[in-house]
Amino acid sequence: MLKLRVVQKIIQIGNPKLAQYSVEVPIAEIGSVENLQLYQDLVDTCDKEKEGTAGLSAVQIGILKRVYVARRLDLEAERDDNIAVWQVMINPDMKTLGAKESTIWEGCMSVGEGKARLFGPVTRNDRVKVTYFDEHTTQHTKEFKGYMAHIIQHEQDHLDGKLFLKYIVDVTKLWTSEKLDHYLETHDHFPPSE
Repeated sequence: MLKLRVVQKIIQIGNPKLAQYSVEVPIAEIGSVENLQLYQDLVDTCDKEKEGTAGLSAVQIGILKRVYVARRLDLEAERDDNIAVWQVMINPDMKTLGAKESTIWEGCMSVGEGKARLFGPVTRNDRVKVTYFDEHTTQHTKEFKGYMAHIIQHEQDHLDGKLFLKYIVDVTKLWTSEKLDHYLETHDHFPPSE
């Protein structure tokens, strides 16, 4: 039987696991009790932080498996209940589509906590296609664009041992959560990325 509502501690930058490559979950083990608990823990941890996260990878709770959950803001937009929709993605295989790029401000629960969490403008491909298994061992292939494409690429990077900071060339573009929140309270847009 699965435990209920387990919120895990997020490991922080400097932990060597964040720089390691995560391993695939064997297909026969996708539905194991241990892995079902992992998926639930990721969702529960995200739900607790739903105002400040769009996804979470297993490595961020110290487990080097190719698993993440991504917030399906595209599906939430179709709902009226303000309930977060989390997609479990197991062994995801992602490909970028086209050459168009977009720059979106990103943060990470493993790069600072609370008011000290860091954010910065990240340029990524604007469209991706990802093939993955869900927690029921069903395989899916979906295309995402814009912000959703950024979420997928950000989480995919975690599985390969990379943090979003690698895309920040100018460190003066890194803002703390406190500074960014203050800016957003007085402006109706994110700070310029140029």
